[in-house]
Amino acid sequence: MDQKEKNSLEEGKTVDLWGKVILSALGIITFIFINIESEAMKWFWIIFIIAALGFQSFVDLK
Repeated sequence: MDQKEKNSLEEGKTVDLWGKVILSALGIITFIFINIESEAMKWFWIIFIIAALGFQSFVDLK
């Protein structure tokens, strides 16, 4: 592995970590402060999971 590949891997790990931290914080804050027992909360979590999986796919692709 040359230096360029190592830098690219480190940048990818950093983006992956920050993306997961942001998504996790958003999910935890929403669960704690906006605990709604309704259809809206169900749809929020469905969209949240789709966004998280989409982000992971994007990071794996790059």
